[in-house]
Amino acid sequence: MALCAAIMVVGVAAAENFAEGIEQIFIVEATLFRDGSAELKQLSIADGVPNTRASEPGDYEIRLVSNSGILLTSDISSSFTAYEEFLVPCEELGMPPEAGFDGMCLTDKERQLESVEKFLRLPYFAAAEKLEFTYRGKLMASIDMPALLCKADGTCSDYCRLKGDADCPARPSQPAKKESGFPAELALVVVVLAIVLALLALRRSRNQQEQAI
Repeated sequence: MALCAAIMVVGVAAAENFAEGIEQIFIVEATLFRDGSAELKQLSIADGVPNTRASEPGDYEIRLVSNSGILLTSDISSSFTAYEEFLVPCEELGMPPEAGFDGMCLTDKERQLESVEKFLRLPYFAAAEKLEFTYRGKLMASIDMPALLCKADGTCSDYCRLKGDADCPARPSQPAKKESGFPAELALVVVVLAIVLALLALRRSRNQQEQAI
């Protein structure tokens, strides 16, 4: 029981830590080609955890750019080498037949790919205007983010509201506060005068009581 309780506590703590890391992010699905070109498949905004650390940094980078400059630059893992596993007679690998299964041993073969698919989670920047792909420092693709994210589809996001999306209703303006017809200075004078009159009335009442005695 104690072990189960401990596991539950750890699980809850891990879930809470994960939830605390969730925020709005840009999700980018793209295809990178061996010749350095790039093709955007999909761009969206969702809740998640950003990740800008490439497992195998290569020649490709992705950038978020505002009208004022670069907001973010991140490496993209770009290995175009894949490995296929298959069975061959163990003798071809210089191994005895009993080393494998029915005399066949598992090996792999390197294969070069022409393109790779990438799924990226980038931090959200409300000021982002362009999504750019670079190859060895050279700009290969530049995408207009508002044009993709803020289409006339009847939906509105905070990002698109800032970009003037026609699908985003105008925020109701706050009604102007009506000026009081009673200036604050005059109100203060009235309060002071009332206090003075109250003191005078109190003093007069005391005088009358003393005279009566």
